[in-house]
Amino acid sequence: MTSFKIKICSSCKRVYAKKEDFLRSTSRWRVCSEENLWFNCSCGSTLVLIKGNYPWYNLKTKLGEKNAGIFHELQKRNKLPHIKEKLMIIQGMLENYDIDMRLIEKQLKSEPLLALKIIDLANHLRKEPIAQYKAKEGQLLDAIVFLGPHKIESVLLIAFIQSIKVQTKVFNPSDFWKQAQYTAWISELLSYKYHKYDPFEAYTAGFLANIGKIIAAYYYPDQVDIIQSDINTPQKKMTWLESEKKRNFYDHRVLGEIAAAFWGLPEAASMAIQSHHTYQLKRVSKFIQPCDIVALANQLAHWVLLHPEQIDHRHLNFLLQKFDLNEKKTSQLVGEITQKYSLNDKFLKKISN
Repeated sequence: MTSFKIKICSSCKRVYAKKEDFLRSTSRWRVCSEENLWFNCSCGSTLVLIKGNYPWYNLKTKLGEKNAGIFHELQKRNKLPHIKEKLMIIQGMLENYDIDMRLIEKQLKSEPLLALKIIDLANHLRKEPIAQYKAKEGQLLDAIVFLGPHKIESVLLIAFIQSIKVQTKVFNPSDFWKQAQYTAWISELLSYKYHKYDPFEAYTAGFLANIGKIIAAYYYPDQVDIIQSDINTPQKKMTWLESEKKRNFYDHRVLGEIAAAFWGLPEAASMAIQSHHTYQLKRVSKFIQPCDIVALANQLAHWVLLHPEQIDHRHLNFLLQKFDLNEKKTSQLVGEITQKYSLNDKFLKKISN
């Protein structure tokens, strides 16, 4: 006997009448802070099942046996926070392109920190040549209209994950988010240059690619401080991934993959989390994949931020070959990135607070 009522997607009119309907061609399953179950219809719209018993939904089954075991161990230490229900409601509202944006403004006004982040991002992007029109600076409603639904949904996700507090002493979350922001910017720039997936989708994927490190810091601050100390010691010449392996610690890609499933992150972000360090030198494909955009951005961010000890040179050389970037083209690209984004530290401090 099921414990749910028939659901009908308001966008595509798809009917959900039995458990098989819910499990077929749906995605981004996640539980909010109020324990309601949210998911995306095959048309992309968000639906919600009010708190209840849904035995056919099991995150551990979705994760697979190995990752489910890791998730079980993590949850015994501390509960990973669920996305606030209000943010899920706003995300759902944003999918209705006919919605009066003043309703979105009303919801966001009750979340002043989020509202400020949206205004700051709009003010920043307004200075970019890619901006399609100019909105009035500093006003929430105009910032919402200027950014549009897709960007606002990303801001909500990013802001929520940035709000997670960690108790580390050596690992600095501000430095981590600065690296994430540069990876996002570079991912967006590369997506324009190589005409791969939506630029802001690339931005979001770049921003979230390394969230496994935040999950690691949330659960194991002492171990993450040891890894950060390894990286901070020039004589060791170790990347984060190398230190994880040496210390026999969880791979941050695996922890990020678990978080992506738990929070129902967009597919592009989930793929970037899983594959931003993945490559096979013997099978270099001439086709650039979206995950390659984020992988290259991740390495170039280390370069631009003058963290040569964190560059995986073998991986970087593989990616440069794939993108057909010789030494001269690479130097020009790094110069362009540095010139374009090096003056943005003031903006970074604002969005990180």
